[in-house]
Amino acid sequence: MRLVTPEEPPLAALGGTLGDILLADCEDAGVEVRLGTRIDPGAVAEGAPSGDTTDRDGADLTVVVPRHRASPILVDLTEGDTPLVPIDSRFATEMRGVFVVGDAAASPFPRAADPAAWSGTVAAQAVLSELGLDHAPIPEAPAPDCFVDHGDGAYGRIRIAYPDGPPPAGRSSISVHPPTPAQANDFEAAHRSWLALRTDARTR
Repeated sequence: MRLVTPEEPPLAALGGTLGDILLADCEDAGVEVRLGTRIDPGAVAEGAPSGDTTDRDGADLTVVVPRHRASPILVDLTEGDTPLVPIDSRFATEMRGVFVVGDAAASPFPRAADPAAWSGTVAAQAVLSELGLDHAPIPEAPAPDCFVDHGDGAYGRIRIAYPDGPPPAGRSSISVHPPTPAQANDFEAAHRSWLALRTDARTR
C-alpha cells in the first residue's frame, strides 16, 4: 500500500515529533508514504497518482481525494496556493465583518472537531462583542483527542492540550499513548459522542 500526497510532513503546526510518530506507524504497518508529490491528473486516469516511474504500472486500486479548494465566497481572502484563509486571534479575516472558522481557517490547530467547535465559539463571541451584546471571556483552549486504529482491535491515542492557553502565546503539549485493545472502549465512547453532536446539529 502506498500513500501519495502533495502535502509536506503531517501536523507540522504541532512540531515534527507527532508527524514523525504517524509516519513511523505507517512504516510499521507496511504503508509507504510519499510526501510532497505532485499529483498528475493524466496519470490518475491510468490508475497511477503521479508520473513517477515507480507508478507507471498503476495499482490494483487507486483512491483519490481531490485537492481542497476554498469556497468561492472566500477565495479572494486566501494567500498563495493554500485554500485556507488567514485570520487573527478572534478568527476575523482582513475583510471587516467576515470571520472564518474550522477547517477553512489558517490556524495553528490540527483539523479536528474540538478546535473547530472552539473556533466557532471564539468567533461568535467576537461578533457579539462588536455588536455590544456580550463580553464573555474566551473559552478554554481546545483539547483535541485523536485515535489511530492499528488493527486487531488495538487503538493508539494522541492527546493535545494547551496548558498555557491557545497559540500564538501558548504552545501545544502532546502525549502519545501506544496502541492497546483497552483503548478501543475509549474510541467507541468518543465516536458515540461525535455522532450525538452531529445528530443534535441536524435537528436544530
